[in-house]
Amino acid sequence: MRIHSYLTLLCLCLFTTAKLAAQTQYIGAAGGDWFTAANWNNGLPAAGNDALIGGGASVAIGSPLTVNFTITNFGTIAANAAITNSGTIANSGTLTVSTTGSVTNNATLQNFGTATFQSAATFSNSAGATFTNGGSFTLQTTLVNLGSVVNNGTIDATNGTLQTQGTFDNNQTLTTKSLTISAGATFTNNFGSTLNITGAGAILQISGSMTNNGTVNNSGAATLA
Repeated sequence: MRIHSYLTLLCLCLFTTAKLAAQTQYIGAAGGDWFTAANWNNGLPAAGNDALIGGGASVAIGSPLTVNFTITNFGTIAANAAITNSGTIANSGTLTVSTTGSVTNNATLQNFGTATFQSAATFSNSAGATFTNGGSFTLQTTLVNLGSVVNNGTIDATNGTLQTQGTFDNNQTLTTKSLTISAGATFTNNFGSTLNITGAGAILQISGSMTNNGTVNNSGAATLA
């Protein structure tokens, strides 16, 4: 009786684990459509069915995508439409957001590879959300942070601006032409890190709290509220 009960419990645990670990891998042609079910080996990504893009694979997002699952990318994602993330996006490959695309992060976004926002593409980090950069992140417009940003890599917003109303920890290299630290926000430039504010119209505006333990190179104006 005990053996039967144990086996039943074991089977239930294995079944539950399998369901929780459901994943679908992109198997389509290079640059294929994200929303074509045949391009995935276990159906379209969805809640409870996480997405995996392997190294060497590439997929295009041509229509708005709401993410309520986990995306693990070792290949290439071309985002040509709006992405709203309420799950987890972990990029260890290449993520390119075109001029017709945008990313709104409402949960967890991790970049360990290369993320590039082209021309008019925008990025916003919502209240309660976390953006961690451990790779290369390039933005030409405005990064709006209402949540938490941790930079352990390189953020290049030489042609863009940063507006933070949440928490921002710079542990490596951050370059922008404009940084605004709003009232109630905290910005920390940690030991060994570098903050560069450079370019035409360069400006540092501080209404919140800024702590500098690293290097700040500001070629423009600085205003304190």
